[in-house]
Amino acid sequence: MTTNGICVIQAFNVVNALRFGQMKYPNCGTYAGYRKHHNHKTKPCVECLAASSIYNRLRYQTNNRAHVTAKYRASNLDVVRERERSKNRRRRASITNDYKESQVISTYGDVCYLCGLGIDLLAPRKCGVNGWEQGLHIDHVVPIAKGGSDTLQNVRPAHGLCNLRKWANQ
Repeated sequence: MTTNGICVIQAFNVVNALRFGQMKYPNCGTYAGYRKHHNHKTKPCVECLAASSIYNRLRYQTNNRAHVTAKYRASNLDVVRERERSKNRRRRASITNDYKESQVISTYGDVCYLCGLGIDLLAPRKCGVNGWEQGLHIDHVVPIAKGGSDTLQNVRPAHGLCNLRKWANQ
């Protein structure tokens, strides 16, 4: 009888340990361990909480549209810029021919057509970033706003600052 009593007490202790989250599962420290705690409605251990946090962060990064889009844009700048130019051309209904920045540079060189100085092709192009003034901008000789076309014959390489100073005045 005492043998059964000890077994009942031990079983009772195991159930209580599970109930109050004091027992660890064999796969604790993994996301599967966290799910085991969750399924048994026990308080997860610290290792399982950390594993769950890491799992959820990675899942968010791979499935988050903005994060995926930013990674794609960073690794495919030429493709993205060409798509944006194409979209703008359709919206404006101007005369267009597809061209790439590499075609503009191979045709006209890496010298600013406005000031005659060399363009730093590695400099950032986004305004406000340190060094953007010497970066490459593709400028339209006859601005699209004044009836110019978006073709290789109407674009030239320019410094960012030279292009913004010119605006649509020439």
